[in-house]
Amino acid sequence: MHLGFEFRNTARINAAAAGINTVKNAVANHYAKYGGFAESDGTLITPANVAASTDAANFDSAVLLADGMLEKRFAVKIGDQLNTNLVQVRLVEAAANAAAITASSANYDMDGVDTDVDTNDGALICECVITGVSAADSRALKQLVDGSDITAIANLPAVGGAATKGRVKYPTIAAGSTGTVRVYINHM
Repeated sequence: MHLGFEFRNTARINAAAAGINTVKNAVANHYAKYGGFAESDGTLITPANVAASTDAANFDSAVLLADGMLEKRFAVKIGDQLNTNLVQVRLVEAAANAAAITASSANYDMDGVDTDVDTNDGALICECVITGVSAADSRALKQLVDGSDITAIANLPAVGGAATKGRVKYPTIAAGSTGTVRVYINHM
């Protein structure tokens, strides 16, 4: 019985990673078609207008789904599954160093080097957001998406510890609690 639960849990994590890869492909196709992240009417989202954009906060359902790039809105079987999972476009905050990278910031350190931020100040970032994720599922998703190279470089945190390096970020998650996982997709 324990082995069956472990198999189902691994399948949920693998399906979440596959869903993220589907979004990544959809965003790449969208980017190629429009030359950037665009609103549902084709107007490019820019650093100057991202805050006023009605589509940036729900990029999967408002743009990718409506444009036929996705067959259904982004949803995974980890987390709270309360229709709060989404793909969004955000403005990258000014960041001089890795201290500006937090579990909720739009900054990413994808190579695991402590002294740099890999997303440019003033750039737009597209990310998947998964809410209500357990500590164990957060860590398992990070291992799968970031792979062994980055998790070794980034010193994969213990279950419950915060992760701010790599493409998958999340806060410290206490036992019996959940947190929000953010997964880097693309930036421009």
